[in-house]
Amino acid sequence: MTSLPTLTTTLERPLRATRTLALVCAGLLLGACGDDITNATDSASDSTSAGTDTTAGTTAGTTAGTTAGTSATGGSETEATTVSSTEPMTSSPDTTTTTATPTTGEETTEATTVSSTEPTTGGETSGTTGDGVCEFVGTDSLEAALYDADTPDKSCGKVEFTGRLDAVGVDVWHLDMCPCGANCLVPDPWTFELQAPPSWMPKVPACPRIILHTTPTFDPQVCALNGLAVWDLDAPGAPPVYYAGGPTGLAEVSEITVASNLVETCACDGCCGDDEQYNMQFDAGDESLVLPEGEQGQLLVEGATYDVYNMQSHAIGLCDAPSSFYWAAKGA
Repeated sequence: MTSLPTLTTTLERPLRATRTLALVCAGLLLGACGDDITNATDSASDSTSAGTDTTAGTTAGTTAGTTAGTSATGGSETEATTVSSTEPMTSSPDTTTTTATPTTGEETTEATTVSSTEPTTGGETSGTTGDGVCEFVGTDSLEAALYDADTPDKSCGKVEFTGRLDAVGVDVWHLDMCPCGANCLVPDPWTFELQAPPSWMPKVPACPRIILHTTPTFDPQVCALNGLAVWDLDAPGAPPVYYAGGPTGLAEVSEITVASNLVETCACDGCCGDDEQYNMQFDAGDESLVLPEGEQGQLLVEGATYDVYNMQSHAIGLCDAPSSFYWAAKGA
């Protein structure tokens, strides 16, 4: 009975030794495994860092233009906003750009670009052409002369003829002072000359009365037409069959009154005065006709219709230049 305890003690020692060895081995195994786990973790961490480092790609993408999307820098979001406004102004074109630099932080920063395009309007417009002279549309004109054929005198002034028509030439009428129906022993030839547009030449009657009034110009060889009237002596008391003139009419013609009305003034650079544009007004009783330069119309004169043409009605500011007023009226 005494030997049994001894056997038990002897058996326990090997078992304890075995248990201790097992624990030591387990500790060693755990150390080796830990190194492997650490290496695996570091490798995974390196892989993750390589996968998430996108700074170069993001920078290259955003440098090509205005920042598009959201960049993850410091955990904040940066929005790029562009505002363009067009404002019409009256100055030279220019573009003003103001840019706010984005910052990195917890707050959201907006990068704003303001662009202003300013178109230029033209300068002030006046009634002056590029060379400083107004544009006048009228080109037709009149030139007349009435004189004694034996003693030609084409000096300016008022000349009156009463007689008869002997012959008609091109732009010229040969007259005789001898009255119609009279027997004159000595001829008294006169000449009437007129240059005008072909459709605005007069029909000089067989027994005409003609009054021509001209005024001097800066050229002593040229007289400006002020008034011309041709009556038919076989129709006493009737208005003239042909009437032409300048700024005003003739006092001898009471049936038709003529006036020139200033409608436009233009600066004439380097001239002695301004350029002036006029309308011509023709009145006959209750009838009135206003014609701008170059225009035609009709006027009723004591029951008879007259065609009227305002050829020119202007004055230029050039020094010593005569005014240009030419109009004609004739029975239709």
